[in-house]
Amino acid sequence: MRWVLPLLIGGLMMTTATVCQAQVSGQNQRVQLKRGNFVVEIIIQPDYLINEYAARFDRTAIVKQVTLNAKPFLIHAGLSDEFGLHGMGLRAFAKADEQSDFIKIGVGRLYRDDPGRYDFSHHYPIKTLAPVKVVSQSDTHITLSQSVEDFEYGYTYQKTYRIDPNAPTLNIAYDLSNTGKRTMLIEQYNHNWFNFANSAIDSAYHVQTGFEINCRPWPWFSQDGKHLSINQTITSGSYTPSSSTSTPDNNWLKLSHATSGMSVIVSGSFPVGLLGFYAQQDAICPEVHMTQFLAAYQRWQWSRTYRFDAP
Repeated sequence: MRWVLPLLIGGLMMTTATVCQAQVSGQNQRVQLKRGNFVVEIIIQPDYLINEYAARFDRTAIVKQVTLNAKPFLIHAGLSDEFGLHGMGLRAFAKADEQSDFIKIGVGRLYRDDPGRYDFSHHYPIKTLAPVKVVSQSDTHITLSQSVEDFEYGYTYQKTYRIDPNAPTLNIAYDLSNTGKRTMLIEQYNHNWFNFANSAIDSAYHVQTGFEINCRPWPWFSQDGKHLSINQTITSGSYTPSSSTSTPDNNWLKLSHATSGMSVIVSGSFPVGLLGFYAQQDAICPEVHMTQFLAAYQRWQWSRTYRFDAP
């Protein structure tokens, strides 16, 4: 059986795309998608993140910065995807050790040098990083691919970044196939390292969602139905999860900033599996997780759409 979710890509324009299937040889290569005063800066193989965060984030590419009317929306970690934050979807992790490896989708093969549960912040030694290829590219999109060959745990993965030629909108489309004989559990999200116009993370920020928020109580924020507000200036890392769920139709959130008038609406083509809120002194990160089982040789497609606004 094959499940395919609709890709939320609007206003497509005919462009001349370069189809190259070229393997990326270097790290931290920059690509820019631009429409007037809307600029999306993409980094292919962003391995500069490994030193700071360990080998955890999807290294096909990240959006490092988005600017609209010359106003930035992100810190240096950008819009970074990750599979298996909580250990779900790590391939062969249970049987891995210091001499054998496990597979993290988006990254490659890592050694398990710690016998405990998976810890996303732990720097697991790298065996091999999965190579990245540029499949096609134009002024308004870039498609990248990555694969790991393994009889039991292999996968192929493709990701496309595309901007709308008529609006300050970015779509990220994901396409993952389980090429191994073992069932695959996907847990995937985007960290969304937002900071509007280099501002302090304080009560000027507000989050509204299309579904009910059910967060664990925490001193730094207050919640009311579908609204979350920050009560104080954030000076250290704080995280709270929500067990909220929703249909794809209600999978949206809006992050707004009263002082600058900037905002972003983030929507997804999938049911919400988990909502997490992380904040630190220079970033606020509403994180919507997607979970899905894939049987052997099964394929799954999903997408995220970002609509930016800045006066």
